[in-house]
Amino acid sequence: MRTTRRTLTALTAAAVGGGLLGVPTTALAASSTPASPTPKVTCSAANFSQAQQALEQQLSARTTRLAALTGSVQGSSALTASDRTALEGILSSTTSGIAALTSKVPGDTTCSQLGQDARTMLQQYRVYAVVAPQTDLAIAADRESSVIALVTSVEPGISSAISAAAQQGKNVAPAQAALADLQSHLAAATTSSSGVAATVLAETPADFPASTTVFHGAHDGLVSARADLQTVRSDLHTIVTSLT
Repeated sequence: MRTTRRTLTALTAAAVGGGLLGVPTTALAASSTPASPTPKVTCSAANFSQAQQALEQQLSARTTRLAALTGSVQGSSALTASDRTALEGILSSTTSGIAALTSKVPGDTTCSQLGQDARTMLQQYRVYAVVAPQTDLAIAADRESSVIALVTSVEPGISSAISAAAQQGKNVAPAQAALADLQSHLAAATTSSSGVAATVLAETPADFPASTTVFHGAHDGLVSARADLQTVRSDLHTIVTSLT
């Protein structure tokens, strides 16, 4: 029984240690909404300076958000190499574009110039509506995929441990039921999260507002997968406690 206990402990520690957590239910709303929205100011000759400052604040907020997103990408160990490269490219080009506007706006002298810069900011880069949610969702999708892969890899070992326990006279009925449930929910999580990263990374600012529907669908799939993975974690705990 000691061998079985050691095997189960090692396998489940690896799986649970992988972090059976996915995207939180508030991730999409949080990623696509400015922390402190800057009120829009209608430009006129009388309030040109105010409108200019408001646009500068909006650009500054986007610069801060992009820096945070870049940090999330750099800090994620779950991202695949291809997804990391894709996100780095998106964030780099968007950051450069916003930086160019940040340098340009202080030199604007007319409302027409400000209006064009504001449209460029909103239509060509869409930091909150596109770049932020696709970054957060891609990271979450790859994190869930890595957990699914980890549990899938240890599943044969868990099955073998259950068989070994049965041969030693242990009542393995609870463990067998938990393993069957684990396999069912793992399959459901795989279906819900499959292809999510590729789907969201394919979106561009030009796809807005249709991209909003894509992001919400991806978010819902990841939330569903997260719930299934939480059940997988519970099943793993049941297996361990029933056999050790």
